[in-house]
Amino acid sequence: MARYPSVQYVSLYTDGSAARKLEVQTPVRKETRAKAKKQKKIVLYVDPVAILGIATAVIMLAIMAVSFVQLRGTQQEAAAMSSYVQELRAENKALRAEFEAGYDAEQIAYTAEALGMVPMDQVEHVKLDIEPQTTQEPAGVWDRVTAFLTGLFA
Repeated sequence: MARYPSVQYVSLYTDGSAARKLEVQTPVRKETRAKAKKQKKIVLYVDPVAILGIATAVIMLAIMAVSFVQLRGTQQEAAAMSSYVQELRAENKALRAEFEAGYDAEQIAYTAEALGMVPMDQVEHVKLDIEPQTTQEPAGVWDRVTAFLTGLFA
């Protein structure tokens, strides 16, 4: 019996001893296609200071719009109050005229003189000057406490 080598990856058998005729393969010519142009990446650089400036401008615009609306409201209130003051002045004038028509000034002066009223021209005027009294504050802490308690129980 023939003995096989113990290494199994060695194969002693070859496929014939005749040399094969090599076929020369002609190189396959690949068609040249137009290469697709790579799209350039659009890089957008963002400046944080510019973004902050734009955000500040937008916020200030919103505040200006709100302030403008409030100003218009305040102007309308001022106009309403002005017309209300005019109405009150007209009403006051009418009431004053009604009041003055309701009494006789000569009759009131006669009654006052009869009751003992003296005209202002005949009264003697005396002017009094009062000097304010100044009190000295106690200097020490104990003096302040005793002055406070004295003032409290006096």
